[in-house]
Amino acid sequence: MKYNKNVSGIAATGRRMSAIPSTKEVPHYAVCARCRIAELCQPVRLGLDARAALERVIRRRRTLKRGEYLFRTGDPYHAVSALCSGSAKSSVTRDDGSVQVLSFHFAGELVGLCGLGAQQHLCDAVALETSDVCEIPLGRLFEVVEQSPAVRQFMYRLFGEELEHQHQLMQPLVGRTAAAERLAAYLLSLVQRYESRGLPAREIYLSMSRHDIGNYLGLAKETVSRLFSRFEDDGLISVRARRLRVNDVARLTALADSSHPNA
Repeated sequence: MKYNKNVSGIAATGRRMSAIPSTKEVPHYAVCARCRIAELCQPVRLGLDARAALERVIRRRRTLKRGEYLFRTGDPYHAVSALCSGSAKSSVTRDDGSVQVLSFHFAGELVGLCGLGAQQHLCDAVALETSDVCEIPLGRLFEVVEQSPAVRQFMYRLFGEELEHQHQLMQPLVGRTAAAERLAAYLLSLVQRYESRGLPAREIYLSMSRHDIGNYLGLAKETVSRLFSRFEDDGLISVRARRLRVNDVARLTALADSSHPNA
């Protein structure tokens, strides 16, 4: 598995991305030009007319507090959800009542596309911190897609990126049985996702708990905590509260790929 070692905290525009203040639930449409991820989800090449058409469809739904749900399993699938700030996790509950974490989501990413074809959500999605969520109502989205080829191509790209994102989520688990390899690969995947969003990739805010990380990776919470301490002692990372800094991407990559000599 290859990782980009040229980690940067600068957005594609060359400017650092500034946070937007949280907003309470409002009924009006989102003003996308004021959103801190506008340059990610609405590139200039979309064109002013197409951007205006899409902006009329997107609604700023509400600000979620930590622990509040974006949606739950079985909820009707009325709209595509997108995080414009914060983070969330998706999970399913097994028949025996145990919970399996499926994915973590960050600002600029779509959440819950797996339920689109089923017309109902197939998992739970819960905020890991205070998070702003936008909704794109499906009915109105389909109307705009039919009317605007530019918006249609834009949505294809977004959905394609989400599929690629889901593929990347599996990489820390594929072919890796050693706990250290899995955690190293997971941390590197976070670096890549931060970098792709123009966020400071060397310093990552871990909104998810050690328990959630372990659940996702198939490891015990105690194992995850022990490995974090080991990685820090070895100089690979630094951890302060929930702030994680990757100090040595090359060595972390070597550890993640230690059982993949041809990676």
